[in-house]
Amino acid sequence: MSTFSTIDSTINSFYLAFYGRPADPAGLKFWSKALADNNGDAGTIIGAFATSQEAQTRFGSDTVSARITDIYEQLFNR
Repeated sequence: MSTFSTIDSTINSFYLAFYGRPADPAGLKFWSKALADNNGDAGTIIGAFATSQEAQTRFGSDTVSARITDIYEQLFNR
């Protein structure tokens, strides 16, 4: 039985925030390893999520304020 680590939880939160969906198994494994390899520094990973094609398609031409509101709602359901 595997456990869902803090790193996995963090990566899943990025997926929810930027993509509006939970992480797929391969993506979770890849990005969790990247976060662990960066000693928990998420800056580069957040940049990759924010500039990804999937995030660009999802947010389109939203203002920064609208994007932050959407991310907040995805993470906290309010």
